[in-house]
Amino acid sequence: MKIFCPRCQTNRVVRTRPDDTRAPCPACGLQVTLARSEQPLAERIGQSTLEAEIAVPETAIAAPKPVAVVPYPHHQPRRKRGLPVGLMIAGGICLLLMITVGALAAVWLSQPRENEAVASTDTPESDLNTSNSGQGGNTNPDPPEPPNSSDRSPAGSHSSAGPGRTGLAELIEQVRPSLVHLSVRGVSVDDDGKLVAGSWTGSGFLVDEDGTIVTNHHVVENGKVATATLSDGTQLKVLGFVFVSKEKDIAVLKLEDGFSDFQALELAPQLPRTGDDVFALGSPRGFTGSATRGVVSGVRTSGELQEMGMLNYGGTWIQTDTPTSPGNSGGPLLNMDGHVVGANTWGRTDGQNLNFAISSDDIKDAVSQASSTTQEIDRLVSPEVVRAIRSRGIR
Repeated sequence: MKIFCPRCQTNRVVRTRPDDTRAPCPACGLQVTLARSEQPLAERIGQSTLEAEIAVPETAIAAPKPVAVVPYPHHQPRRKRGLPVGLMIAGGICLLLMITVGALAAVWLSQPRENEAVASTDTPESDLNTSNSGQGGNTNPDPPEPPNSSDRSPAGSHSSAGPGRTGLAELIEQVRPSLVHLSVRGVSVDDDGKLVAGSWTGSGFLVDEDGTIVTNHHVVENGKVATATLSDGTQLKVLGFVFVSKEKDIAVLKLEDGFSDFQALELAPQLPRTGDDVFALGSPRGFTGSATRGVVSGVRTSGELQEMGMLNYGGTWIQTDTPTSPGNSGGPLLNMDGHVVGANTWGRTDGQNLNFAISSDDIKDAVSQASSTTQEIDRLVSPEVVRAIRSRGIR
């Protein structure tokens, strides 16, 4: 039987039973009501007439079984596929953000950055260690230092060559003749409390043209004899000391006469500020004339350090991230004018870049209090050595 499906708008052929009044569309499954002309013959002429004319037992003819009509796949309605509108909008926004960020990054990278030349040439790549003693001590690796913002000539004006290795190199060449390498022979106490003979090195610098040098007290402590080597290789005997301060770890020494070409360093007229560029000269691990650079990390009072549980030192201390090592002790820490702002003394080993130099103000006081009488350095004996000597019955 043919039916017309209003959904498919197509005539379809279906199989029905005589008593069906509705039939499903084979394509979409819509139940279509059979028109009068489409109804089975039994309904058009009357069921009772059909039964009267044809006397057939009910059980003789079985009702036809319904046939399942499965629509062909190409007759099924196709759904339109596509991304949700919200997802498309979100994707568009993300794309715009990526384009904007990329454009901003390109503009930023194209702009010249300040100190670019310094960063490429002045950042040291060596790993040096902090020190707290010319006789040895704990060490601590330091990371590469940050580039300095400017290099100035010794007179205080900016170098005509601009910031970079050239300006600092010239400055180091000018102040290096004032650097002193100290070699000390004496005694010390080992871990068992026994006296042992030994030797160690340290650093110092000239403060006048008469052969007066400044170093750390611990560099010459327990020493018997000491020798100073100048930058040109000249070796001079250390006659003794004219001032010492164990509290501030300062020793003012006197060199032997007979040399008239001393070049002194000038002490800074005032303390540095945090962030000022500085560099250190000395003999770390015996490497004479070595230079490292950094910045002033802070200016600390002795009370401030004692409250933090550090060494029981007096005076004012310059904290710096300039790398130092055993052997740097007593060497100068200088600013970009070539003036001494401190003498490198000690460093913390439980942190990074925690190095300290006794300030130029304390050095000035020490030099001003220097005696006219020179005393031999073998009088600078530590309490540990004294106890060891007395334990052996020596007075």
